[in-house]
Amino acid sequence: MASVGTALRDAARAVSPGRRRYQRLLASCALDPTTLALPLAEPGPNDLIICGCPRSGTALLAAALHQPPTMISVMEPWDGLKLAPERLFSSLRTELDGGQLVRGRLDLDALRIDGSVTWQPDGDRSYTVETTADTLVAVKWPTFWQYLPHLHTTRFLVCVRHPAEVLASFVTQPGRLADGLEYDVAFNRDLNRELGQIAALDERRLALYDRVNHTVLEHRHRANVHLVHYEDWQNDTPQVLDRVSDFLGRDLTRSQAVIESPNQSVDQADRAAIASRSTTARALGY
Repeated sequence: MASVGTALRDAARAVSPGRRRYQRLLASCALDPTTLALPLAEPGPNDLIICGCPRSGTALLAAALHQPPTMISVMEPWDGLKLAPERLFSSLRTELDGGQLVRGRLDLDALRIDGSVTWQPDGDRSYTVETTADTLVAVKWPTFWQYLPHLHTTRFLVCVRHPAEVLASFVTQPGRLADGLEYDVAFNRDLNRELGQIAALDERRLALYDRVNHTVLEHRHRANVHLVHYEDWQNDTPQVLDRVSDFLGRDLTRSQAVIESPNQSVDQADRAAIASRSTTARALGY
């Protein structure tokens, strides 16, 4: 009979090479925002953050606002979970000064060709990009809502969405979101520890939604914070872009992205029930 040690070694070998690479990648994301010295160094005046609860429209907003040379969107670069904000944006601008963008998970060719919002592995391709001295650079990481209490001049575009639709989308996602948890990295360690104490899966998913949005609500009235409701894409897309343009002081109304009207996937009774259980939905307008 094989020993326990042999069985464990065999199980470890059974993990696919791709899975092992992914695990090493997560392990390399060692930035813990709770250990950063305060006050945080602010990124530059033309640097901004797109964030919010996962599945609230952050990818759609990032794609819609990627309009070189006025604005460059960098979607979920893994370096965002390794470098403090000022260093992250500085490194991205150094990269862009060379006329290329390598980091980020937004397929810029697909966006340019047919307006589709398509994901790709971070760093998988290099794109030629045009910038100027005044180009806005946005980093989209949903979990960067954790910087809201600590960055007081950096502009935040924060995406919000009805809790029923967010929770329904969690269920369809691979990985930890379906379990009501964020990426297993140092950046989310305290958040995941807090959520992990909730045994009921439905309650844990809703707790993730409310934990994010409690912080959003605490800071939503600041001049450097602008909320984008996912449902507004359906009601009046031009108005969404007009408002963001006013907030950023740039004309970002000529989006390349094909913005389809979001459909409600949860019936009215369930929507009302979930909203009534949420501690933040009413304050967010739901």
